[in-house]
Amino acid sequence: MCHIVDTNYNHSNFKLQFCGALISSINYLREFLDMPPSKIKSINWKISAAHYLAIKRVEDNKFDEAKKYLHFIESICVQQGVNLSPLYQETTYELDMILEIMKDNNQIRFEFCNAKDDAFINHEIMKLNDALEAIKEYDINSFNEIYEFIDTIFLTKELDNGARFMRSGTNFYMWGAIFICINENYSIPYYIEHIIHECGHTALNILNANDELVNNEADELFDAPLRKDKRPMIGLFHALFILNRICSTFEKILLNLDYIYYDDVKLIYNDRLMKLKNTYRIVKQYGKLTELGKNIINEIEAKWNLRY
Repeated sequence: MCHIVDTNYNHSNFKLQFCGALISSINYLREFLDMPPSKIKSINWKISAAHYLAIKRVEDNKFDEAKKYLHFIESICVQQGVNLSPLYQETTYELDMILEIMKDNNQIRFEFCNAKDDAFINHEIMKLNDALEAIKEYDINSFNEIYEFIDTIFLTKELDNGARFMRSGTNFYMWGAIFICINENYSIPYYIEHIIHECGHTALNILNANDELVNNEADELFDAPLRKDKRPMIGLFHALFILNRICSTFEKILLNLDYIYYDDVKLIYNDRLMKLKNTYRIVKQYGKLTELGKNIINEIEAKWNLRY
């Protein structure tokens, strides 16, 4: 399996392997519940989420509920392309799945969009589309990865009470979806960074599902250049991988001196490259890496000429 440190690889083949494993798991559940094999050929976030929740229901001996999720999977039509979807607080099967999975994984809270704010939402959607177009123009391999892996970008808002909120996020059990908080003050380079960030997690999560990448104990905590709180080593490993992806894309954009947001991109690039180097030193010094983890770090090390 490829290391995916750089986005120049066969995204379709990489996804196909993951699809095969997930569909095999779905069929295992269906056989256990005396249901015929699934007819699906590909996956999206809804199928991934329903698969996870079906497993939960089987583990809780709620077999009828598990069957409902498996029937739901068969009704889903997987389409190509990235759908920008404001997340509204409404009663839907999909939203129930999202909220349960986020609760299970203790993800940071977010605020729902308000349908009355359609002018604001449409403006931010335009900016997100501009961000995707910039990635397509300047970093086609990363765009192709996004197009292959991400089917939905959910738009959320900040919490009104000023509490910490999810600026962007992804979840392995909703593979194919990413969440991005929108704000009129957020720039197109800001959105570029967060799209690249979350797609990087989406890609690395496939490898991490089959390989621990790091062998440090979960209660070993380290300073995290991207966070104020200390993080376990796997968090720093993911951060290093993501910083590498962000810097790679912005480095390509910076080759174009006439890019309208060149100065903003330069500021972000310089800051993230410094954080990449700091994160690398911590992972290199304290990380207890698997062979795959070592290979990934070595590739990042060589790309940025890092030394510890």
